[in-house]
Amino acid sequence: MTVSFIFNVKPKPKQSTLFGKGHCRTDPKIEAFERTIKILAKIQFKQQGFKKPMSGAICIEKLKYTYTRPKNHYNSKGLLKPKAPKYKITRPDLDNLTKPILDALNKTVFNDDNQIFLIENISKVFGTENKIELTLTEISEMTGEPI
Repeated sequence: MTVSFIFNVKPKPKQSTLFGKGHCRTDPKIEAFERTIKILAKIQFKQQGFKKPMSGAICIEKLKYTYTRPKNHYNSKGLLKPKAPKYKITRPDLDNLTKPILDALNKTVFNDDNQIFLIENISKVFGTENKIELTLTEISEMTGEPI
């Protein structure tokens, strides 16, 4: 079974846990971001005919983070400069971007993110709008074929 998502939100990284007053906690802004992704995922998951989380091995075929281009990528006429970069090679790091997405999909799209055995294609690029695109497939552990 394959499912695809498009989340029209600005990608946000999940940094290391915050420490203070003897306690560990996640940034409240990241918690809100994860809740938003979870809600959007639930809606899109059901729209694609899924009723319960995937329980088998999961392959992420595509995980693409798109950031809106900054103004300096365009010339005075509003056209993209020839030397404007395609890839976002500055912060945040890909691994930190991936953490909140996978955490948000726990118990919604799959039972636990430990089911993910492969991420085939992950990228961080510039585009016309902020968004996250995700395609994943549940794979049979016996045959290695999509379920």
